[in-house]
Amino acid sequence: MAAVVCSVALGLAGGAGGQAANENAAAPIPFPHPMITEVLFDPPKGQAGDASRDGTREAIGDEFVEVSNPHDRPITIGGYVLTDRNYPGPSGFVFRFPPLRLRPGETALVFNGLKGSIAGNFGNSSRASSPSEVFGDAWVFHAANEKRSIGFANG
Repeated sequence: MAAVVCSVALGLAGGAGGQAANENAAAPIPFPHPMITEVLFDPPKGQAGDASRDGTREAIGDEFVEVSNPHDRPITIGGYVLTDRNYPGPSGFVFRFPPLRLRPGETALVFNGLKGSIAGNFGNSSRASSPSEVFGDAWVFHAANEKRSIGFANG
């Protein structure tokens, strides 16, 4: 899969050694970094926009970023940080991955989470749960956003 060009970035805390989402999608991702493989920053109207599968489409809560391990060996993504272009301002989105090891081909989904729940099991910024059968055995996280102003920058 190709990386999606958007205003979400992925990097190590402190900015060292991260992979930006807007870099050339055809370039190989250096080991041991993950790859952003999908971003939903503007959920469609109606039930099609219920990405979290909780029964309700929420314009901000159903936003998500998918991160995958494109390598042939495991990687550790604990400490990586997802932000949007408004971070570190008051309306900026930020999520720090808890300790987590992705096997080759494994995926992690991070939902914005405003006014929503997530079907199945999920983790948060302080813990990982277990892969979710509801989301094809992806690791699923809830960013616990509590403010409508902290939606993904839709640029």
